[in-house]
Amino acid sequence: MDLKKEAIKRLNKLKLSNEVVNAFINEDKLYYSERMNMMFPATIFYLDNEKKYVEMVKDFEKKTGYKVYHVIKTYTSFGEILDFLFVSTYKEDWKYELEETKHNTFIAMSMANNLTEISCSDMGSIEVRPVMGGLERIA
Repeated sequence: MDLKKEAIKRLNKLKLSNEVVNAFINEDKLYYSERMNMMFPATIFYLDNEKKYVEMVKDFEKKTGYKVYHVIKTYTSFGEILDFLFVSTYKEDWKYELEETKHNTFIAMSMANNLTEISCSDMGSIEVRPVMGGLERIA
């Protein structure tokens, strides 16, 4: 089972920029998308810019065996959220881990880390839309 191959398929399906996809393929580097404002809903940054986030991803991957392929940072009324989009080790679930909707958005499995209140972190589905070469969490 090749989690990285599946992750690359998802990066392409989500229409992430070539820069994001190539960094993942060639260097195993992650980017994260951050909503800055309405004009910049998905600005992309190297995850390496935030050492704390890199460690969080490594810890998550080590504990679960899953492969994180993109990260989204969102500011909400209930805290600052860092979503890890991932490929699980359960191949039979892959078809449910990233589903396209009728509205050109996707439902993706995510580990939602609430950086403001860690006890409010949870794994589940989120809705994202491709924009500006990155992803915006919309629900």
